[in-house]
Amino acid sequence: MPMTSHSDDESDSSSVFDLDSLLDGIDDDTDDESWLFDDEVQHPPEHYLAEAEELDVQRLRQRRYSPKTQVQLDRVKLQWDQYCSYIKKDPVQCFRDVTIRFLKGFLSWVCDQRRGKGGRRRPGIKHTTSLETFWKWYNLVYKLEVGEKIDEMIIRQGQDLIKFVADQKGLDNSKRESATMYAEDLAEFTRVLLTTTQMTFAIGWLRIQQILFSQLAGITGNRPEALVELRLRHLELTLIRDPSGGRPRLFIELSPEFTKGFLGLKDVNKFKIPEIIYDPTLVLSPHVFLLGMLFKVQAFKSPSIYSPEKLYSLNVLQGLNEQELPLKDEILDNFVFCQAVREAEGVRIAHNLQLSSASVRYRMKIGGQITGFKQVTKPYVLRDGAAKALNESPDVSDSVQNLILQHASINTFLKHYLDRNINVDVQNIYRGLEPQKALMSIGQ
Repeated sequence: MPMTSHSDDESDSSSVFDLDSLLDGIDDDTDDESWLFDDEVQHPPEHYLAEAEELDVQRLRQRRYSPKTQVQLDRVKLQWDQYCSYIKKDPVQCFRDVTIRFLKGFLSWVCDQRRGKGGRRRPGIKHTTSLETFWKWYNLVYKLEVGEKIDEMIIRQGQDLIKFVADQKGLDNSKRESATMYAEDLAEFTRVLLTTTQMTFAIGWLRIQQILFSQLAGITGNRPEALVELRLRHLELTLIRDPSGGRPRLFIELSPEFTKGFLGLKDVNKFKIPEIIYDPTLVLSPHVFLLGMLFKVQAFKSPSIYSPEKLYSLNVLQGLNEQELPLKDEILDNFVFCQAVREAEGVRIAHNLQLSSASVRYRMKIGGQITGFKQVTKPYVLRDGAAKALNESPDVSDSVQNLILQHASINTFLKHYLDRNINVDVQNIYRGLEPQKALMSIGQ
């Protein structure tokens, strides 16, 4: 994989409350606000006072973040509690009385830890960037626990403290590079997954869905957690009339609901993916692999659509521009990416069990090694590739790019995705000559 970037860890800044957006969303003709003027009393005052007292604020706090984010917050909070217990201090009081000197001891202790949960050995913090990330998580935990941001002076001193502790502990100051997988890399990766015998799958379904996952991750730029949550009800298959007069084109419409969000889910994007026609390779066509999976389970509601030949013999009804191809109602809650369970009779495809993102990461890592990629292959390299392809396309504006990637602003891309490995022909550009794009793409 040619290009590299320095981080796949993003932090979108979100507005908690936008009054203008709220007002814009109100329909002047609605009478929904009539409840404000209803004088009927439903319960006595004691009922509402009791409800106020019974509210578990901790549950609300946890709902603000995705499960993955909450795990990180809990991990940092646990380390704070463990350190305070180790030095025989009250964790709550330590939050209130925190000083830069106290944080010096805490961060030094964190760097020295070599045992994790259950006594399992762990590598510990080895890079300055890891300590910087931990410091950011700690700031967020502090705000959640105390109810306000940490003192501004401590925040400023904390930047110097990170460097001081990193030097003391001999942490690596170099940036850890992560790979970027472009379309041509994905094509080679897919060919290897499709044919390799060096990595075995318990059942062929797992091989096919691993390829489909990689294709959709590259095409849509979605985070892996959003893709593994996909169910069949998030898919729509539609035949679209070809404006040039050819046979109808099959579209896959994908609506991942489980995207990263703060204070609730973000609006759902719908991706429309037309099928590839007359392309030199079909290894980048999600239609080929998705249809194979759907025909395997006879997923279409119409009993006449039981093979590719039957599907492609259909036409759009006269007077319409599109024809929906609904799936059976009873399978709509099945996961697109599911597990396979080994039983006495053999291996069973468990459509009701979600494939874990850890399994996807492991398969991608091994597949990348077999393919011969120099750097570690993981799901986020596909998101990086998608982000950079979108940014370089003249057909995609900054606002559309932000919408696709679910970023609050273009600054997120500039900070976390834009490569420091300059891959443009600056020499020819400086001399006013035509850039050698093909040559530069090989040398990336």
